[in-house]
Amino acid sequence: MSSKLISGVYLASGYTLKASYDGVEVGAGAGVGGSGLTLAGNGYVTNYGHLHGAGINAASAYNAGVLLSAGGTVDNKPSGYIGGPSGITVDGAGSIANSGQIRGTRVAGAAIHVTGLGNVQNSALIFGVGEGIDFEGGGAVTNGWLNHAALIEGSGGVEIFGGPGQVLNYGSIVGDSADAVVISSGGSVVNGAPSDTSALIRGVTGVQAGGGATLANFGAIIGTTQEA
Repeated sequence: MSSKLISGVYLASGYTLKASYDGVEVGAGAGVGGSGLTLAGNGYVTNYGHLHGAGINAASAYNAGVLLSAGGTVDNKPSGYIGGPSGITVDGAGSIANSGQIRGTRVAGAAIHVTGLGNVQNSALIFGVGEGIDFEGGGAVTNGWLNHAALIEGSGGVEIFGGPGQVLNYGSIVGDSADAVVISSGGSVVNGAPSDTSALIRGVTGVQAGGGATLANFGAIIGTTQEA
């Protein structure tokens, strides 16, 4: 097994990495457009460049900036941009670290969508015209641990279904027209810390928690039209 390097080139028609590779590194100044970057097997993406999906693929699904077809990991570096109708889509379990920009441009999509167990660590910007982050199999989101200016924003901020969820927020999570944080099957939400009260969760409802989930708040949780 080996890795692939995309360097110094922009692949306008999209790129699919064969399952025989462990993963791919996209260098600064390099990029993939069109149908975006697709990994056929479980693997990793390290991105210093520009990855953007557009249009609809042969399966009548909207293209993502990055599609992990069998789970895997994405590390989006400070110079990295990942965007598309869905910024990142993971079929299966996925782990994403973001210190650049991840954007989803479709109202019915998400900046990050994971069909299995998800894990996101964000220290920069995740923005969705639809959802910011959407997990279907439970998971954990840590926002702003390394950078309190970190932002997760969308029509809804973070939605975790299908299993227990954990949200640790030290930055800002914003739902512009829906709930900022939704955990449907138990887990926990921690907003800020005793020594750090700058954390913000704001949405139509700030936090909606089911399944016996717990909440610890040291910052601000704001519901714009309902109770927080």
